[in-house]
Amino acid sequence: MNESLEQLADELLMSRYRDGDADAFTVLYTRHRQSLYRFMLRSIGDRGTAEELYQDVWTRLIDARDRYEVSARFQTYLYRIARNRLIDHYRKHCPSLIEDPDRIPDLDGLDSETHVIELLEQQDKAVALADALRQLPLEQRTAFIMRAERDMSLEEIAAVSGVGRETIKSRLRYATGKLRILLRQTHEPA
Repeated sequence: MNESLEQLADELLMSRYRDGDADAFTVLYTRHRQSLYRFMLRSIGDRGTAEELYQDVWTRLIDARDRYEVSARFQTYLYRIARNRLIDHYRKHCPSLIEDPDRIPDLDGLDSETHVIELLEQQDKAVALADALRQLPLEQRTAFIMRAERDMSLEEIAAVSGVGRETIKSRLRYATGKLRILLRQTHEPA
């Protein structure tokens, strides 16, 4: 693969892929595969389904390459495909969950029991957060994950979601509030 491809912006890589440069796709895939998979997994909560939808997003991107035009950041384009695939999945399998429009840690090499305990506590917090995220309505969950995981701007999330910036601000505010409540409940004694 051409090393200079790694220096190119995503949008230029996608344009080159559209024009027949398969190596450009390899660079895009390498850059975005982990974060896209985490997004799908956190949105769905089931590894098998997340893997299936993740592969489908890449397939749809490949199928749509001939129509690609730079009108936004590539990340926005990719996550719009992912979000639409999630909505399709939920409509088919869990219609009641659609909101209306309006790892196991690596313990090798740890030098003390304290480090193991700290790592396990972090894992417990991650599990609690993942459980709380699954309880959010789809639109709030995806907006929150795009903001927290990908550090997307409100405008980018709005473009992916097809709604206005203020709607995204509301979704994030509601998501954050509900997550605080859910996480507080997790730490309260029974």
